[in-house]
Amino acid sequence: MVKDIHNYEKNQLNDFLDYLAIPSVSAENKGIKETSDWLVKTFEQLGAQKSEKWERKGQNPFVYAEFEGKSSKTVLFYNHYDVQPARSLDEWTTEPFKLTFVDGKLIARGASDDEDELMTRLVMVKWFQENGGLPVNLKFFVEGEEEIGSLHVDETVKEHAKELAVGGFVWKNAYIK
Repeated sequence: MVKDIHNYEKNQLNDFLDYLAIPSVSAENKGIKETSDWLVKTFEQLGAQKSEKWERKGQNPFVYAEFEGKSSKTVLFYNHYDVQPARSLDEWTTEPFKLTFVDGKLIARGASDDEDELMTRLVMVKWFQENGGLPVNLKFFVEGEEEIGSLHVDETVKEHAKELAVGGFVWKNAYIK
């Protein structure tokens, strides 16, 4: 089964590559609306029962999504959709927001700092949706200010504590109860 999932991931990744091409640079206020819109739409296409932006004036939107699984247990995934500016362009051997494969590896700004993890999670949701459904309920909390200090996470979590209540959550590759 693991081999099947790995092959599926490699084949389905193309569905989400346009995510990496959006220059979502919070420090420069670039691509934030486009990226958060893309996430809401993608969660909807994957069958989320709820997919929405939590917006307040003066902050980048948080994207929240809920998926129904086959169990009463719920896991929350935390991700961020913003990336660092692509400074020192002379150090880039490819264009930062043009998806390029080099020696079998995908090169793009943010491809190895959380955008890759979110893409993998999206592929996972798609796989389960196509293969009998999710084993547990899933929630996604995706912020757009991590690269500038997560300025509004605390207040947003407090404001949406009911929606974010779960049995455990995954941050990066760590599961926390």
